[in-house]
Amino acid sequence: MRRYLLASGVIALLLAGWLLPGCGGLSEDAAASVNGVEITKDEVERRIALGRALISSHITSDWEDYFEGVASGAQGTTIPDEFLRQEAVRQLVAEEIDRQELADRGLAVDEAEAAAGEEELIEDYFFGDEQKMEEEFSRWGVTRDDLRSQVLGELYRQAITEAVSTGITVSDDDIRARYEPVADEFVYPEKRQIRQVVSADQGTAQAIAARIDSGENMTVIAREESIDPKTAPQAGRTGLLTREQFPLAVGDMAFSLPLNQLSAPFQSDLGWYLIRVEVINPESNRTLEEVREEFAEAIRLERLDQELSRYDRENREKYTVEYAPGYEPTKITG
Repeated sequence: MRRYLLASGVIALLLAGWLLPGCGGLSEDAAASVNGVEITKDEVERRIALGRALISSHITSDWEDYFEGVASGAQGTTIPDEFLRQEAVRQLVAEEIDRQELADRGLAVDEAEAAAGEEELIEDYFFGDEQKMEEEFSRWGVTRDDLRSQVLGELYRQAITEAVSTGITVSDDDIRARYEPVADEFVYPEKRQIRQVVSADQGTAQAIAARIDSGENMTVIAREESIDPKTAPQAGRTGLLTREQFPLAVGDMAFSLPLNQLSAPFQSDLGWYLIRVEVINPESNRTLEEVREEFAEAIRLERLDQELSRYDRENREKYTVEYAPGYEPTKITG
């Protein structure tokens, strides 16, 4: 679930359009600040290095090649390092806003949960092998503190998500209004699968029926003697089809027979048929009650997304964000 966090996280933030302008007042070491709290250039580089350490544990291609396609899609950004730097800043800014917002609301993240998050990342990326993790971290110049920083950032957003979801309700009327226009999509007609032998004339079909009645294998006969080019290679077997998907006479016969009973010879589009019904999937209808929970969850998630978007829009006004030259986010348009 946490795999490729830096790549997915920064791209998601990019697409969300987090463009919070500011200017002046930054120290030489600062990449950005949020209401005066600075995010250092070193923090940015360490976040990028952590992403490299995590993702490189799963890919064998060169890091720059891996990001070349992603970076070239960003307006005004063609160099992977520049792209990563801007998006790492964007991610760190969003995390700092969440941290300050939680403090304003009197909320905090659980340190035990942070420790568990670290262990989950180590399991996901290094299969629980801490020695392998330490070797990779040493290669990229990062530490467990950098890992903890990213985990805390995720937990800040998780806590904010829980906070803004408070009060989201989904009523029976909401669910019904969503279900009724699409109710027909949840009605599944009966389907049957048959095995058939198609012959050129009635006499041949009757002779084949006698052979099957005497114990010969219909599967072998269908493969060797059926003149239907579509089903003969499948030993006469069709897929699971509705009545309307069969030729008219075949559908009428197939849906009148009980399971595993051989039909009498009858004529249809290709010639004379013998069929046996081998699978029956009865008609089913997923009622409102049967889909209630999944519809309620879909509506809840939509409303949660709307609330998070509103939270982000309001924070554009609430928080003053400044960026050092070269660290400003690039906004994708179109």
